[in-house]
Amino acid sequence: IAHSRLDEQIPYSHSHTLIDELLSPLLPAKAPLPAPGSPNLKEEFAAFTEAQNDRREARLAVVKKREIPNFGIIEEFDRDGSNGSGERKVVYVETIWGNHANIGLHEGVQDEIARVFRLGAHSA
Repeated sequence: IAHSRLDEQIPYSHSHTLIDELLSPLLPAKAPLPAPGSPNLKEEFAAFTEAQNDRREARLAVVKKREIPNFGIIEEFDRDGSNGSGERKVVYVETIWGNHANIGLHEGVQDEIARVFRLGAHSA
């Protein structure tokens, strides 16, 4: 999935939501947000916060993230949890600039597609 932060037609957060949904089965379960006025609000909020931290730590362990100056970020993981090295690889490219209709023409996006699918110089 490739998306630009400058996309004026569809916010890049939509693509990030798709990635989060694909990643979700590999992470600890989400905890419900405590209901306002709950008699155990303090304990429920502590459990919620702990679950959020556990998910964040698990995400860091599963997702390989590269930040590329003047380009954007690339995140990858494998649906079986093997940190992007397996056969069910998911790759998310988020560029700093570009637009909706031409994201595939972005040189860095083309380079990443070639790497993922072993095209051209990456075919060895």
